[in-house]
Amino acid sequence: MGLFDKLSNKIKGTEGPAPEAFSFPPPAPPIPLEHSLIRYRKQRGINLGSWFTTENWLATKLYEGAVPPKGSDYDLARGANPKEAMERHWDTWMAETDWQWIKDRGFNTVRLPIGYYHLSGVLPDILKGTEYEPFADIYSGAWPRILKAVETAASHGLGVLIDFHAAPGAQNEDGHSGLSNGKVNFWKPNNLASTSIALRFLASTFNSNPYVVGLELLNEPKNNDQLQGWYERTLWEVRQVAGQEFPIYVSDAWDAQWYSSFVGKRDDFVVLDHHLYRCFDAADRALTGPQHADKLRNEFSGTFAHWCGQARGNLVVGEWSAGLDDSCLPASTPAGERDAHKRAWVAAQLEVYDRCAGYYFWTLKTDRDWDAGWSAYNAGQAEILPASVVRRAFSAPPQGAREAATQQAFDAHVGYWSQHGGSPNPNAFADGFRRGWDDALLFVHADGVSELGFVSQWARRPKTHTLTMSIVIRQVSDANVTADERALMIKILIDSFQTLNNALMSCVVNHGLNKKEAWIAELDGRLVGLSLWSGPGREFMEGDEFERLFKPVIEMLPSATSDFLMNVLFPQQMAFYNEGVPNAELEWWFCEMLGVDPRYQGHGVGTALLEHKAASVGDVPMGLSTQSKETLKFYEKLGYKVRADHPFTLLNGYVWHDHLLSCPGDATTVEAEKRNKAAAEAAAASASR
Repeated sequence: MGLFDKLSNKIKGTEGPAPEAFSFPPPAPPIPLEHSLIRYRKQRGINLGSWFTTENWLATKLYEGAVPPKGSDYDLARGANPKEAMERHWDTWMAETDWQWIKDRGFNTVRLPIGYYHLSGVLPDILKGTEYEPFADIYSGAWPRILKAVETAASHGLGVLIDFHAAPGAQNEDGHSGLSNGKVNFWKPNNLASTSIALRFLASTFNSNPYVVGLELLNEPKNNDQLQGWYERTLWEVRQVAGQEFPIYVSDAWDAQWYSSFVGKRDDFVVLDHHLYRCFDAADRALTGPQHADKLRNEFSGTFAHWCGQARGNLVVGEWSAGLDDSCLPASTPAGERDAHKRAWVAAQLEVYDRCAGYYFWTLKTDRDWDAGWSAYNAGQAEILPASVVRRAFSAPPQGAREAATQQAFDAHVGYWSQHGGSPNPNAFADGFRRGWDDALLFVHADGVSELGFVSQWARRPKTHTLTMSIVIRQVSDANVTADERALMIKILIDSFQTLNNALMSCVVNHGLNKKEAWIAELDGRLVGLSLWSGPGREFMEGDEFERLFKPVIEMLPSATSDFLMNVLFPQQMAFYNEGVPNAELEWWFCEMLGVDPRYQGHGVGTALLEHKAASVGDVPMGLSTQSKETLKFYEKLGYKVRADHPFTLLNGYVWHDHLLSCPGDATTVEAEKRNKAAAEAAAASASR
């Protein structure tokens, strides 16, 4: 009895995870934040149909050598010179011009259908007991070509969805599942065991590749009462080798209502794949392109939105096309008019599918002379597909837009709840709005056309990710800082502290570089954070520096704001600091400013800046202040302790809760000791009277 036979017997009749048959390494650490954007962005994809898993109506020339019924890869494997024919096909189906065409048309991802038999070169046992066992050598060269396909896609900035299109025993009755006998034998124990090995191997191989946007477990499986249980078991198995954040796509098996709910109830990164065609049944064949377009927009779009909502937005349309049945129009209809019908149908689909996390057009090409319904190439030539599928291009918003939008949303939030008797938390709302704004900009900054697609999943991602690149801390001054570095320091402080006043932040940075101690953090040569420090014996503002440098800038603000800062906020803050720990700014190393590029917040940059400074101060305490509950927790984890706190209400009603912290937590000052001693002596004298 072989290994696969033993495994099959063990899982037969069981409901738990299948036993291990191969030793897989543990999941790799999460990929860095800046690389994971490819997986979370809106997928504007195209299928590479019939490159590896083939279909006779797409790759007609290849099937000339197949045996009857000439309907699947299995028929090709039994045909004339199959190994030579398959390898020639794999090597010529995609050229450099194809990849560039995909990129130029605005697509950012490809879906790559493969079968289990394409793994025979790396997992030879996977074919044992299956119809393809005699043909292992024919497909042995597929795996290195699949790896090369992923590499080539990445070189063009394209993500790849690995689609397990043909499973052992066939998961549906169609030839694209690997067999053309019309039978579904996927549920036999040996086939389930082989599938488990294949999927775990693929997940283990690709989970750390940032350009692989996910793995689809099965393409269009025939639905039955076993499928959901199989999904649950297989997701558990795959998560043991690929972790919770590797995207796993599951087919809705033509029941999107049921499986959108299934996906939406999960916390891990699972995506529902829905396929939509409107040319296969009698009702669809009776409608023209514009009629299909109207029905999609006015009837189906509501149902589609419901499915998307149930799936928490984790839904893509994994296959769709421009295809319409020829019988929907009279035979005498000119080709140009037929194209117009397809054009209307495609425009409606792009509009509706843009509301979910993405889509994949079926397919890039055929080897037939012309098919503008199914070949993206031909659809592009006929202007059925637009010149670019990118519907929106983005640019960085102007300075001040973030705070203006935050204020507008903040006012609406407070206004709504004041009318509905609720108890809002406006401070938390404003912080959340800014975080969402910054997260959206991460995708805009990537290439100007990317946007966040999996919004709910992105919000759920662990906040404990760390960047894998080493953080370099370097001291800079007015004498050695470059103009670009100075500008970035100013921008980081503006973005970090949500201030509209570029002139004020310019003063802070220039003063820190000229008079204080300034440090910057770099990741892979990019400036991503900074800290400004005042050393013992020196306040951040000395002598007439405030009057000379900062007061003129503050007076440029609206008079109400300027008066509030000069006569209310600043004096109250100074009194608060002096009351909390007297002379702290003068006797400690005091961090006057700590700023991190919002794109890299939460990934160790701020920690590196503080720890680097802590290594050089000896026994001198370190101090700082913060107004954010989120950063307060961050500082406390690094050993800082709140020594005093005080709420300040700003002009717009926003409550600014200031905290003075020290490290170590019991740090004191000479001035504080004097005051404590004087207070103790006064208390003793009073008690003796």
